[in-house]
Amino acid sequence: IHSRFSTNTFPSWDRAQPMRVLGHNGEINTLRGNIN
Repeated sequence: IHSRFSTNTFPSWDRAQPMRVLGHNGEINTLRGNIN
C-alpha cells in the first residue's frame, strides 16, 4: 500500500514542490536516526 501511494504521489510532488520532497526526506532520515 505504501509503495503504491508513494509511486502515485511522488511524480506529482516532484514536479509541484521538489523542495518539500527534499525537506521530507531530511525529516524522515532524522527521525530514523533518532529512533535507532
